[in-house]
Amino acid sequence: MSEFKIKKSGLVLYHQTNDDVLFRCMIPSDPMYGGSSPQIPKGGIDDGDGIRYTAVKECCEECGLIPLNLSSVEEFKTYPKMKMAIFIGTVDDPEDFTEPHWESKWSGWVSYKKDRNLLRDIQRHIFDDIYEHLTRGVE
Repeated sequence: MSEFKIKKSGLVLYHQTNDDVLFRCMIPSDPMYGGSSPQIPKGGIDDGDGIRYTAVKECCEECGLIPLNLSSVEEFKTYPKMKMAIFIGTVDDPEDFTEPHWESKWSGWVSYKKDRNLLRDIQRHIFDDIYEHLTRGVE
């Protein structure tokens, strides 16, 4: 079995409603860094930083997450081909966010059921995995 090094980490915040799951996404201000579709706030892991720390830090910068609003974070899954670790989490108040860092043109909640096809194509399977994990046995 080959070992791989995780190079990126991201945090997908979610908010469940009665019939849908909303994901907190961002759109980069420069399309060169991920295109113009809603996507996962993520970033490279700096030397000395942990994967969880990086995931939360990137969500704060790119989505305007206020750390005190974060109510849960759990490691979800590692994607070896992408060399990326994904965490999922929730917030106490889905409206309590600040302006994102300059790297983000937009940040907001995206409906999985209504807007799934708008999500960044190379990350869509991650959103699918999270949605299935959250709704398993519910529908």
